[in-house]
Amino acid sequence: MKADGGKLIVMTYTCANCGKQFEDKPSQKRTYCSRACFLAGSKGRRRAPMGNAVLVECDSCGDDFAVSASKFRSRESGRFFCSTECRDRGASTKVPRKCETCKKVSRIKPSELVRIPGRGRYCSVACKAVGQTQAVHCTCLYCQTPFTVTPFLKERGVGVYCSVACRAAAKSEAGTAPVECLQCGTAFRAYLSALQSGWGKYCSKECQHSARRTSVEIACQICGDEFLAQPSQIANGTRFCSRDCVDKWQRESPEARKFQLANLRKQLKRKKPTRCERVLYQLMEVVFGEGGFEREHPVGFWTVDTAVPDFLLVVQADGDFWHGKIKPKKGYPKYVKETMKRDKAADSYMRNHGWTVLRFWECELMDDPESCLARIQEVAGSLAAETPEFQGVV
Repeated sequence: MKADGGKLIVMTYTCANCGKQFEDKPSQKRTYCSRACFLAGSKGRRRAPMGNAVLVECDSCGDDFAVSASKFRSRESGRFFCSTECRDRGASTKVPRKCETCKKVSRIKPSELVRIPGRGRYCSVACKAVGQTQAVHCTCLYCQTPFTVTPFLKERGVGVYCSVACRAAAKSEAGTAPVECLQCGTAFRAYLSALQSGWGKYCSKECQHSARRTSVEIACQICGDEFLAQPSQIANGTRFCSRDCVDKWQRESPEARKFQLANLRKQLKRKKPTRCERVLYQLMEVVFGEGGFEREHPVGFWTVDTAVPDFLLVVQADGDFWHGKIKPKKGYPKYVKETMKRDKAADSYMRNHGWTVLRFWECELMDDPESCLARIQEVAGSLAAETPEFQGVV
């Protein structure tokens, strides 16, 4: 910075420590003439914490100084130094430690106590080996049996229970129940979760394997031949001697057909409805109320989208492509033709058994739901008029 004459503008300051006058730029606004005067002048001055700073005491010289709150929380050793000189002096100062084996007093640096876990407990490797192998007497909290562990394991939480079985029994005794083994009759405790899942029937692996090796002779339900089956297979419903008998039962037995249809209807109820089905559900709720109709209802061998069993009314929502409203240039695909054939067979079956069938295309439900609602109300009203006990309901 220069004045009009080209000279550099300087200002004269007085050192706050030694009183010596010195010159410097006006922008510096210095208080001390040198680094030595700065350290000497600020050494005994108490600094107040600013912002989120924390006032701590130097572990070497005892002076107070401020550190940030994050630094105060992250310092694992809990030791603070106000300057580099104090840190070097404090790091080189060793602290006395007594050996846990020979009781000899040795000196070690505080930094090693922080960096190395367990450092300073023993004066030598020999004392460490002896100290970690000495037995510590403990008492099991579950069975009250005395036992011994090494100090190394004792520090890591071992020494509360004498065995894994006692620890498991103590931690899960509230979640177990007394059970009798099905093979040998021995009483034991099993987890409630295992009992709910169908397990916990045997007291050991040996009893479980012995029970599974015991086969029972039963007759096949289809061909009548005798075959060997394990008790677990019989409990799960094994009734056939071969896969051929199972296939024959599935093709010819009405019971198998009902079983398959029941599983299929469960899957249909769990599936996510299409957008046209969601609109149909809303229209049916307007006419019959929230619980006045059934979704995925079985009618004979068929499962319909919605049905009102009291009125013998079936309302279906058909996709434009999958049920044949949109005809491609190359003709209907094979699976669309099969769907159209099934729709005609289902309508014929339901009408022959007294059901009234309404079908709405996807475009009708999405583009003009008001006309679909009016049609449902009209058909429901006529069916209610024919049934005396439901007159005035719809």
